[in-house]
Amino acid sequence: MLFEVVLIIGSTLLLNKEIQQFSLTAFVITWVTHVAVLLLGDYIQYENKWLKAIKALGLALFIVLVVFGGISFLAITGIADSLWEPLMRLRTWFVGLPPSGWMSRWSVRLGIVLFFSAFLLWSIRDDLAALFRSKRL
Repeated sequence: MLFEVVLIIGSTLLLNKEIQQFSLTAFVITWVTHVAVLLLGDYIQYENKWLKAIKALGLALFIVLVVFGGISFLAITGIADSLWEPLMRLRTWFVGLPPSGWMSRWSVRLGIVLFFSAFLLWSIRDDLAALFRSKRL
């Protein structure tokens, strides 16, 4: 990870966009690989401390999204008109995102879809395991 950090700092100082994109991509790949190794190690040792932390983070994010949905509902129906202005500022920020890059509209959308897909698969994991076990027999 030191190599990626040096590349990020160097490319930022030298204003080299291509190297900066490469270094950020390499950093994210290294970080994801490191987290995957930690999770796999915990799973093998049956400690699951990182898995519990990720579940807690996912639950917190889910709660934030449910609250946001409630706020959106109240603003759209006119029950709480004062909530409409912050929602419009959030929309303006989202529409102003660049069409490409790591913080683009597509990457934000992909992140939201992946989060809910992971949440769905996690919630039906026992059913999926039973389905795969019944197919093998």
